[in-house]
Formats: sequence, C-alpha cells, structure tokens
Amino acid sequence: MVGKVVSHYHITERLGGGAMGVVYRAEDILLRRPVALKFLPAELTGDEESNRRFMREARAVSALDHPNICTVHEIGETEDGELFIVMPFYRGRTLKTVLAEGPLDPASAVNYAQQVAAGIAHANEHGVVHRDIKPANIMVTDRDSVKIVDFGLALLQGGRRLTRTGAAVGTAAYMAPEQVLGAEVGPAADIWSLGVVLFEMLTGRLPFAGETEPAMLYSIVHGQPAPLSGDGRQVPTICESIVGACLVKDAGGRYGSSADLKRDLEEASRILTPQPGTRQGLQAARPGRLRRLALPALLAVVLALAAFTPTIRDAVLKSMGLAAEAPRGVAVLPFDVVGGGAQEQAFADGLTWLLTDRLSRLEEHDSSYWVVPAQLVRENHVVGSDDARLLLGVDYSVKGTLRFTGSKIALSLLAYDALRGEPRTREIDDDLANLETWQHQVSRVVAGMLGVDSPEDELLRPSGRGCTTVPESFAWLLRGLGWLNPSRGEPDHLRARDAFGAAVAQDSSFACAYTGLGRAVWLESGQTDSLAAVTAAGYLRRAVALDSTLVWPHVYLGEIQSRWWDNADAVGSLEHALALEPRHWRALDRLASVQYRRGDTV
Repeated sequence: MVGKVVSHYHITERLGGGAMGVVYRAEDILLRRPVALKFLPAELTGDEESNRRFMREARAVSALDHPNICTVHEIGETEDGELFIVMPFYRGRTLKTVLAEGPLDPASAVNYAQQVAAGIAHANEHGVVHRDIKPANIMVTDRDSVKIVDFGLALLQGGRRLTRTGAAVGTAAYMAPEQVLGAEVGPAADIWSLGVVLFEMLTGRLPFAGETEPAMLYSIVHGQPAPLSGDGRQVPTICESIVGACLVKDAGGRYGSSADLKRDLEEASRILTPQPGTRQGLQAARPGRLRRLALPALLAVVLALAAFTPTIRDAVLKSMGLAAEAPRGVAVLPFDVVGGGAQEQAFADGLTWLLTDRLSRLEEHDSSYWVVPAQLVRENHVVGSDDARLLLGVDYSVKGTLRFTGSKIALSLLAYDALRGEPRTREIDDDLANLETWQHQVSRVVAGMLGVDSPEDELLRPSGRGCTTVPESFAWLLRGLGWLNPSRGEPDHLRARDAFGAAVAQDSSFACAYTGLGRAVWLESGQTDSLAAVTAAGYLRRAVALDSTLVWPHVYLGEIQSRWWDNADAVGSLEHALALEPRHWRALDRLASVQYRRGDTV
C-alpha cells in the first residue's frame, strides 16, 4: 500500500494497525497537507447494511467540532471497494504507547482524562457515543493535547462486543458491564471506559484482572476493582473518588453526564497543579455573576439570625405566604437503646435524625406543622417533653426506645401532646430485612400519632435511590447518621465516614449513603482542606446523579461551593434545594447567609 495513490492521497508510511483497521500516513495532493488514512477491515464493511450503518455514523461524527476529537475530513472508497477514513495527521503517540513506559503522575493523568472527558461530553451532547474509549484510541500530540480517534466504529459491530476470537484482552478490559451483557449502550459506557483509562494512567495496571478474556469479562460484571493505591504508590483521594464514581456497575449510578465528570476532573486538576498565589490550586470564592433573587438582603439577615427560632421563623415565612396561623411545633427527641452498645446507639441516633427529616416534609402537606431540626434538639440537650416545650416552644414531642435481638428490632414509640396531656403509644416489631418498615412505615406511624390527616403516601417515602434494597447498607447509613448527629457526646466524623463508606460498599447505588459520605469527609477535614472539599463535592454530585430529588446533597454542595468556589454556584445549588422543599430550614439558612455575604439587594 505504501507508495500508492488512493483518490488524491499519496500513501507514504504505515503508521500501525489493529483489529479495527490499518492506518497510513499520506499526502493530500490537492491541499498539500499530511493526513492519516484508516482502511477498515473488509469484514466490518463487507455487506451493504454495514456500509449504510457506517456512513450514517460517519456523517454524525464528521459534524463534531471539538479540539479533543479527531475530525473526519472525508470518507472514501478505493476502486476495489475498500472504505477508508481521512483524518488529520498528528505528530505524537497513542496513549497506549505512552503507558507502555509506565504509569503517569497524577497531574498528567488527570489532565489527559479531563481532555478526553471534554471530547466525550461534546460528542454525547450531539447524540454520538464512542463505545470504545481505550488508550489505543487516544492520541497524545507533541503539544501534550489529546485527540480521541475512531468515533463510532463500534457501531459497525452491529451491537456485538468489541472483541474478536484471538484478540488481546485489552479491548475487553475497557468495556462497561452493560456492554459485556449485551444491553443497550449509552453515554454512561464512555464514562466507565474513561474511568478504566484513568485507573490505568494512575497505576499502570487495569482495575479488573483476568488471565483470559472470559475471566476478565466476569470480573467486570461481578468483581470489585483493584485498589488504586498500593505497591508503593499513593493515589490522591480526589482521583480515587472520581474513578470510583465512574466504575459503578449500574450505568444509571455513574456520573450523570460526561460534562459532570469533566467538571470534577477540572477541579482535581486545579488541586494537583497548584498555581502560584492560589489556595492549594483551588480558586478562592471568585466574583460570580450577580443575579437578583427573590429574598432581599433584610430577609436574608433575619433568616440567617433566626432560622432556628420557631416564632420568628414562622413569622417571616408567614409574611412570604409560606406559613399558616398558630403553627404546631413537633420535636423528635433522642431514642434510647435497651441492652445495646455503641453501634446500636448510633443506629438509634441515626433513626432519630432520619425520622426528623422525614417528618419535616409534613410542612409541605400541612403548613400548621413545624418540625424542629435534629441539630437544635441536640444542641439544646432536649431529652424530655417538658424541655421541648420550655426550650423549643413546641407542644408535640416524640420519643422512642429500641431493643435489638439479632436482626429483630422492637421500637416503642411515645407521642406526647403537652397541651392536652395526652400520650399516644405504638409498638413496631420487625426484622431489619423488612426495609419497608424502617425506611417508610415508621414515619407514617408517627405522622398518624401526631394526628396528621392522611398525608400523601409518597410524602414520607424516600424517593428513588434515596432508598436501598440492601438491609446492611441501610443499617450502616443509620450508624453513620448517628455518629454525625449523636444524642450524647461529640460527633465522630471518622467513624461516620467509615460507616457511610461501608453503606456504599454494600450498595453502590444508594444516594443517601453518598450524601452522608460527602458530608462526613467535609466535616472530618475541619472544612478547611481543599482536597477534602473536592472529594466531598464529588460524593455529593454522585448522590445528585443517582437521585436528583434528594434535598440534602444540594444543600451540602451549596455550603462547600460558598466556602471554596463561587457564591453564584452555591446560590444555584441552594435554590435547587428550595425548589424541592420550599421550607427546608438548612437551605433557607444557608441561602440567606450567602446572599448576605454577596450583598444582594432588593
């Protein structure tokens, strides 16, 4: 082939080849520029239907215009009927060749991954999925820029796997579980593949092992990835967070989009390649676009100072049309444990926090109710109904006592109306495995004890992936919440982080667990560490990607954004939270604080 003229291209050099074709360097005789010609294997385009599929995909790819995507100049056909693609010629090496020399430093790995994510995001936005992201399809130019090649060639396989009999397992190693199983493949598959590539750039090895292709494919579907750190290498935590969010088995549980992945990689890049004069590579709060918001500055100050005070808070909300006359306050007091240890008490404290959060939704159903935040109960050391009325100004209180017998849990509930002196009691006795009871029915029972008139069933039910179907994952979630919000003593952020990590390990699609993990990482760092900020934000975005209807990840993300990045972004996150729950106390408080610092005016 070298020395031949095909169309108006003079072939001068063979650059390489593989299962998907052979690439030559050529000279464009008409335009006098170097190009690359890729000739496709005859078996890929040997029938009319395959040719039509290829041409349709090629047209879509040729419309992509992005600096990190290798553009298609032309689709040609030789006199013998061979199809070829004409692309720009780039001086450089494939990432596969680069990695043959060993792993990259984290900054370089993240830089390359960021560029790949940018290209993928652009393609996905235009309805094009690569389906075969791997080092051999990533070109690193002499200028250290990245070009993704071979867009759309996977479609030529008609949905079949991208491996062939006798081919190296390298291609199989980058396939997402849904590809292995023959399911529909979408943008999430590109995110998985880039996660594998980033893992390999950081470590020089693959996350899923296997002596044979079938063994590797089995590991991809059923196994856990190898640890990133080890063999004397310590991978930055932010990289572990990003890779972990990419390598989630369930396609719907990965990053919501390649654009979200790109954003996290950009933040990681700022961390790993700090610039002089910056705070460890992260931008300090920079001037954001000022937007006029619904809450004036005066209201912001009032909310910031009085968000926890029932009388003032409801007076302010009433002026906004969000509160009814004579609101009835409800406080969930610490639950006790009979015959249990530290883990059982953490479970009980977590259930107290979760019940408080569920009941706070009653305010959307009936504005005559106001539920005291668990934080205020804990800070005021309120343990009885008299204290609740005196210190918190509420008439309704709820207490509970738990007894553990193996996996069986007995919960005794007491709801007390201080005005009427009327106690109401209920008993719940069930196995932890019956998650419907603990994730949903407890809050329904308490609502009924408080006399709430038939709240909508979904009001108190956690949404979507805010739930889990794995009992042990739910138990670890409650323990994590309990160690973050103990009824007695100080929070244990380290134990909380480990508990939420265990919950995620048990169920990688549990959005609430990722929310807790992000919060715990952030608090454990003392809220002053830039790397922890990015890591925590990554977990919170993961939670949002899994279930965007959860309020807390938006609130916590807004808090981190307001401290480290952009107040305008923080406002966006907090406003999103309030769109979900307009009376959410923490979102109101944080939004007021951000607005006050920004100096927003009427």
